[in-house]
Amino acid sequence: MFCGPAHRQRAYEARRKADAVGLDPDALIVSRDQLAHLQDRLWALRDALAVAEDAGKGRPTAPELVAVIGQVRDAADDLDQLWLAPRD
Repeated sequence: MFCGPAHRQRAYEARRKADAVGLDPDALIVSRDQLAHLQDRLWALRDALAVAEDAGKGRPTAPELVAVIGQVRDAADDLDQLWLAPRD
């Protein structure tokens, strides 16, 4: 379930902290800015996929497909950099 002892320890610490303040162990607390950023990136992914879907109704050109792939890659790369970690 865990990729290593450090992640297992962090999960244990997060569960203990959640229990200490009366939160559900699966609760996730993020700032409004973090949530807004995540929602923006997800919107960018949905938008890129909608463009691809619209292009698929006809015969999309290679430049159209390259542009859509670039949008998806950019949004996914940005999401990959978004890590939410427990605070000490």
